Amino acid sequence: MKNLHILLLMALATTVLASTGWENIPIKRKIANRVYDLSPVLDLIRLRETIGTMKPSERNSSWGRMKMDQYKEAEKKYGDYIFTGAKVIQVQAQGLLVQRGESTVLIKNYPRQASIADNDLLENFLAMPVGMFKYTSVLGAPTTVRAYDCGIAVL
Repeated sequence: MKNLHILLLMALATTVLASTGWENIPIKRKIANRVYDLSPVLDLIRLRETIGTMKPSERNSSWGRMKMDQYKEAEKKYGDYIFTGAKVIQVQAQGLLVQRGESTVLIKNYPRQASIADNDLLENFLAMPVGMFKYTSVLGAPTTVRAYDCGIAVL
């Protein structure tokens, strides 16, 4: 019976991720010679989906308040890892300079980077903050932006 519950939970998780376009995201990533488990980030995506479909009466229930508290805590920790609809400004040897909201950031190890061109729109992906990146802009000005790393998928 326990195995049946696990299978049902796995099927539910796959369904939720598939409905949000995150079904093919590798969970374990190697970044800077260390393997990270990004399943808490996918849990955050599931929470976003759950909260987005809640009715107002559900949000005010004890279950709804618990989910909102979980969401707020996870968003503080992992919200910065989630990218949706980032526009490529420039392809560089070190990675992709992309527009994320009002900010420009560098994305390292983006899957399929070789097939990406300036002005492409990148769909859903995860990247971990890894520091800063300095470069010279096309106007010759020194520029520093935040750097993120998609990592290498680990099976």
